[in-house]
Amino acid sequence: MHATDDVIEPDDIIILEEKWMAWFLRLLALLYLLWGAANWAAIIGVPGTADFLQSSLPRQVLIGYLAVMMPIAAVGLWVTSSWGTVIWLVVALSEVVANTLFADIFGWAFDLVAFHIVTMAIYLALAWRMSRRRTG
Repeated sequence: MHATDDVIEPDDIIILEEKWMAWFLRLLALLYLLWGAANWAAIIGVPGTADFLQSSLPRQVLIGYLAVMMPIAAVGLWVTSSWGTVIWLVVALSEVVANTLFADIFGWAFDLVAFHIVTMAIYLALAWRMSRRRTG
């Protein structure tokens, strides 16, 4: 908004929406970095974490996959790159699929599934608003 008047210009709205998107992606990046670190802690056997070696092979594969992919997604989200968003969506969808379609193997984690669905919905809403402002 310009200091000389109270009228909000369309360019000001676009800039504000871009800032909201950047903050949202960076918050996700911090969460993914922490979750990636938690997966690595389980792999190396930090006391108080799940016993990685006693887990089933599919669970070990999922933990290993998440330990590698979550920090990569976190870096991409932090720098607000398109590849970071793609990796984040792949990781989020992987966890949703693992904890719903394969709940008999990985367990049902409603809170995790809900988190991913809500964050994907927020991202899609922000992206849709940004694209709508740019095109129209």
